[in-house]
Amino acid sequence: MPYKGPGKSSSPTEQPHDQEWSSTVVESPTAYEPSERDLLLSYNGRQKTSDSRLIVYYLVAFLIVPFVGFNLIMHFNNCPLYPSTMDSIRKGWESEVSTHQILQQQWILEQRQHSILEDEWKVKAQWHEKEVERIKRQEEQRQAKVRERWEKETNDHRRAFEESQRREQEQMDTQRRKWQREIDEHDRIAEERRKHEEEERQKLNMFWGDVKAQKCTTYATREYTAVLQNLPATWEHRVEACKVTTLEVHGVSYLPKSCEDKGPGVVLGRWEINGNEPDCATFWNWYKDKASPSGVGNTAYLLSIQGCTSERSGKRRIEHYLEILPQGTDWREFCATTPVDFHGMHFTGAQHCFQENLGTYGHWEIDDNTC
Repeated sequence: MPYKGPGKSSSPTEQPHDQEWSSTVVESPTAYEPSERDLLLSYNGRQKTSDSRLIVYYLVAFLIVPFVGFNLIMHFNNCPLYPSTMDSIRKGWESEVSTHQILQQQWILEQRQHSILEDEWKVKAQWHEKEVERIKRQEEQRQAKVRERWEKETNDHRRAFEESQRREQEQMDTQRRKWQREIDEHDRIAEERRKHEEEERQKLNMFWGDVKAQKCTTYATREYTAVLQNLPATWEHRVEACKVTTLEVHGVSYLPKSCEDKGPGVVLGRWEINGNEPDCATFWNWYKDKASPSGVGNTAYLLSIQGCTSERSGKRRIEHYLEILPQGTDWREFCATTPVDFHGMHFTGAQHCFQENLGTYGHWEIDDNTC
């Protein structure tokens, strides 16, 4: 096997120094020939390897020596068998014992103070209980006295009130009896006077004469007037005689609605007869829905067909014409008092009245969900 140089090829051609160490060693085709250069290169390589090892040893020694020294010092300082360490530990124990004794003395002092405080609390609590009991007894005594006074005051008030009520009741009963006697006396006198006047009136045979049918006053009602006949001029109770004298109209007797004293011997009676008066009985005709004149085009047409007061008003307007209204009468009175029935409803008169072209019309606004 041929000799391989350290890091140098056996090629006969000399290469650069940096390639001698990095190139791969290959077998030389010629035989190896030792030289001085080989010896120098081998020595230099061994010298560099020794220097590197020395540096590593120095570094390891530099790190190990301080570590070992530190541990030895700590060992001798903390070792329990070392005198200085034992003295230090003893001093620490003595300090701990002294501190514990001080804490124990403080604890004993606190216990004594707490006991003293508990004793004070007990004394105060006993005193408080006694004071509460004393105040409670005093309050019960006070309330008992107040209750006794209130019961006595209540009883006195009730007796005084009952006595006052009794006296007032007696006075009221006495006054009522007196009033009743006065009423009975007045009624007796009035009855005697009425009987006397009736006897006198019958003796005089008073009756109504000059009976006249006046104009219609309201629906199916006519006013009548008459003069009381056979009334003496010196008769004092003329109006009373008028009020009790009846007038027969259409086969029915009526007392006058009012009496008017026209002077000595003349009394005028007035009646409003609401039966059998067909000339005064107006009625409604020409029923129709009446729409509001507002709106134009299709809207006005729909309203006129439906008869609604306005769109979505919920009201329908109905119109009637008032027939056979008597001449010279109050058209508003007849419009408001002439009854009518429609849509299953009864109305005593129109809700709104107006005249147009010498005719009287009535309007009604009724609820209608279709409007």
